[in-house]
Amino acid sequence: MAFGSGDAWRHVPLPDGWVLSAHRALPVDVDDGDGPERRRLVLGHRYCVDPATGRGSGRYAALDWPLLRNDPVGLLALFHTGAGEDLVVASHPALALQCSLGTVPPYDITDPLEHRHPINFIPAPATRWRAVRRTFCDQAIDLDAAAVVHADHGIRPMPSFAAARDAIAEELCRFAEEARRRIPGTVFLPLTAGLDSRTVAAAFLATGLPFETVTLRFVGKPATDATVARRISRAFGLRHQALALRKPDPALRDRFAAQVSDAFEDWTLTHTFPGDAYRYLRAGDAMIVAGCFEIGRQHSYPKALGDLDLSAASGAAIWARVNKVTCGPTALTDALDDWKAWRGAHPDGLDWLAALYLDQRLTAWRASIELGYDLLPAVVLHPANHVRILSGMITPDPADQQSGRLQRAVIEALEPRLLDYPVNPPSLEQRLRWLRGRWRRRARRVAGLLTGMRAEGR
Repeated sequence: MAFGSGDAWRHVPLPDGWVLSAHRALPVDVDDGDGPERRRLVLGHRYCVDPATGRGSGRYAALDWPLLRNDPVGLLALFHTGAGEDLVVASHPALALQCSLGTVPPYDITDPLEHRHPINFIPAPATRWRAVRRTFCDQAIDLDAAAVVHADHGIRPMPSFAAARDAIAEELCRFAEEARRRIPGTVFLPLTAGLDSRTVAAAFLATGLPFETVTLRFVGKPATDATVARRISRAFGLRHQALALRKPDPALRDRFAAQVSDAFEDWTLTHTFPGDAYRYLRAGDAMIVAGCFEIGRQHSYPKALGDLDLSAASGAAIWARVNKVTCGPTALTDALDDWKAWRGAHPDGLDWLAALYLDQRLTAWRASIELGYDLLPAVVLHPANHVRILSGMITPDPADQQSGRLQRAVIEALEPRLLDYPVNPPSLEQRLRWLRGRWRRRARRVAGLLTGMRAEGR
C-alpha cells in the first residue's frame, strides 16, 4: 500500500477508497477469490492458492478485507512504517521510505557488510531505516484501523511423525501437479547430493512431472554435488547440466544490492546472481527452490546458542552468543528485543528455537534473496513455503530433524530408488583432510606413550 507517483508506479483501486501502488519492478496482480470480501493480492511471481487452508506456494499476500497478510512464512516481505493515517505498507523497505520521506529517522549503521552473520534481523540488515519494520509471518495489516495486528499463521507441530510424512508427501505432489498445469516452459530443479532437492525430485518423479536438473559448481561447493546429481539424473532419464559461475559482474552485483536495499549481501547476491548462475532460465520456465526445508534442521542454531535460555535472554545476549562477540550493534539487538516481545505475547506452538529460526534466519535471509529472484526472466517457486509442509518439518524431535529422517521417509514413500545414492558424500579433499587429522591424532598418542615410557625408565 505504497502511495507513490510517476511512471515507475502502477496503481490498482481497492475497496473503500484504498489504492494499491507498486513499483514496476515488482509486478502486481489482484485475483478475485470466493466473493467480494475475499481477494488474493499477488506481488511478484504468481503462484498461490488459498492460504487459509495452508495450500499455496510462491510469493503472495492475501487480502481478506480488511486484513492484508503476507504469505505463510514471509518469503514475500511486507515492510511498514508509521501508524494510523500515516501507515505505509510496501513490498520493499526502499519503497516504504520513499512513501514517507522526511518522517523516518536514518538508520545508525550504514555498512551492509557488517551484517554477514549467521543470524538475520527485523528490520532486515542494513535497511538503514530503523523505523521501517517487516511484518512477521503471524502479523497482518488491518487496513481499516491502519495498524499491525496478530494473525494466526497456523505453523505448529503435527500430532505424529507419520502425519508429518504424509502431509509433506501429499503437498509436494499437489505442487508438482499444479506446476504441470501452470508452467508453460521447462521446470528446472537445482539438484545436489543433499536430501532437500532429492525430496522434491521424489514428488516430481512420482507424479510424472517433466523436469530437468541443474547443479552449480563454484568455490566452496562440494564436487560430489555434481557427481551424485549426474548419476541420479542419468538413472531416471533426466537432462542434467553442471554450470560453473562466470566472473561476477560488479555492475550486476550493485543492481541486485540496490534492488534488495543492501538487505543481506551474502554469496547469492555477490556471486551467484552476478556470476550468471541462472543463465539457463527463459521466460515461461520455472526454477524450483527446496532450501526452505532447512527449517526442519536448524543445524546452525543449536551449536551456536548452546545452553542459552532463549525465553529469558536479551537481544544483546542472543547476538553475542551467535556471533561470538561481546556486544552487537544497538539498533539490531534492540530489534531482537522487539521480536522477543512480539513472540512472547503471541505464543503459537513453536518453541523459541524454531521461532528464532523461522522469523530471524529463514524468512529474513530468504526474503532478501527473493527480491533478487524477481529480476530473473523465469518464475522461482518454493514448494516448502507452505503452512502444512513447514508444520510437518518441525514435528520430529531435534535429533531426527538434524538427521533428515523425515525427508528420507518422504522419499521412501514417493520414490525409494533415490535413496540408493549417497547423501552428501565427502569429497576426496575432505577424506584426505580427515585422514591427515586421524594420523596426527594417532601420532600425538604414540608420542605421548613414548614420553611416558621414557619417564618411567628414568
